[in-house]
Amino acid sequence: MRIDTVVATYNRKHTIDNTIDSILKNVPQSLISIVDDCSTDGTCEHLRSKYADQLDLGLIRIYRLEANAGVTGAKNFGFLQSTADWVIFLDSDDEYVEGCGDLLIDELTKHSCCPVVFFRCQDQSGNFVGRLEHKEVILDLNTYIEKTSYGEALTAINRKMIGKVPPYVASLRGYEGIGCSRLICKYGAAILSKHKARIYDTSGFDRLSISQGFYKRSLLLARGHLMMVSEFSSFMSMKTITAYLFKSIVYFSIGKVYGVVGYFK
Repeated sequence: MRIDTVVATYNRKHTIDNTIDSILKNVPQSLISIVDDCSTDGTCEHLRSKYADQLDLGLIRIYRLEANAGVTGAKNFGFLQSTADWVIFLDSDDEYVEGCGDLLIDELTKHSCCPVVFFRCQDQSGNFVGRLEHKEVILDLNTYIEKTSYGEALTAINRKMIGKVPPYVASLRGYEGIGCSRLICKYGAAILSKHKARIYDTSGFDRLSISQGFYKRSLLLARGHLMMVSEFSSFMSMKTITAYLFKSIVYFSIGKVYGVVGYFK
């Protein structure tokens, strides 16, 4: 089985080395595909110099986009370039958990008939992120819409199953739930593994868990929530529909206020 770790990056020259090194060390079975989303900090030049040997050996591939596409657009690009059986998306300020490579391979082999497998996360201090640490969960569409992946997760998509179809809505630039919902709706239930495989760095300024990152992306969150209701309301309870619509209104309001405040700064 072949796997490809796609790392979408934008101006993270200061963190991406740790990400790449963690892949080389902990998941040596994986090809590494770097998608530079039109960075302005010299990321590509730095990587081509530091990892010249790995590039020559074909262990790492680097793609640079001509225009900034956003994280989901960059992930889509990397996915479409891949010919692996599974594509795993690891952010460029995150790392693989120490020694998780064999576990990843075992889990993906075990669930080869599933469109998506989510792995659990820990933060940079080793604390578990999310809920349901100790059991595997089958995520049918109803469950995924209600619970998503029970917190932050490392996403692996079955490239062999879904073929050359971009998994995410690029224009939402980071809202991945609707893309995963579509895959589950079309191909069947996803799996939430009980195993941790991703070190999720919560300190990044553009994380949704950080207020600035949330404010900047709130209008897109509002749009994503409305799209979820539009496409999947038949799988939602009235309570869930109301929650999605309420959050959409809140996110829209926050985004508009943040836009005005940012304009006058």
